[in-house]
Amino acid sequence: MATATAGCAGVYFTWLSGAQGRRHAEQLADRAESAAERTRVREQRRDAYLAVLRLRYLRRKQLKYRSQNRQEDLRNLERSYPPGDHFRMTMEARIGLSLFGSPEAAELFEEWAEIRYPAEKAREAELYQAFLTQVRRELGNDLILSIPDDQP
Repeated sequence: MATATAGCAGVYFTWLSGAQGRRHAEQLADRAESAAERTRVREQRRDAYLAVLRLRYLRRKQLKYRSQNRQEDLRNLERSYPPGDHFRMTMEARIGLSLFGSPEAAELFEEWAEIRYPAEKAREAELYQAFLTQVRRELGNDLILSIPDDQP
């Protein structure tokens, strides 16, 4: 009788141990999946923010060349990034921000997109700095340490 009881107890505790092991493995898998999803969303957010920064850089180059009457440089830039490409880049930035960006970053981008240059040059620079601050806050200071501001 004692052997049977010990055998049943052994079977029960073996089953219990296996069930706990399976439950623990499921929890680990769920955590790994959640971490991978957070990483994917963070990368998408980063890509959306970089698209905005690329647009800003191109716009500033274009304005600089115009203000300095550097027609050849302006033509080369516009050959590299014709209006259709610029429009596509703008749409990709907007869509990326709406899907993966924070509401604060999207609002700053929309406000920036409405700037009329050169009348609102100071406001544009202010919005750009606010956008960089928001990006650093969301993605970490180490991601964007310094971006040269190519002032026209």
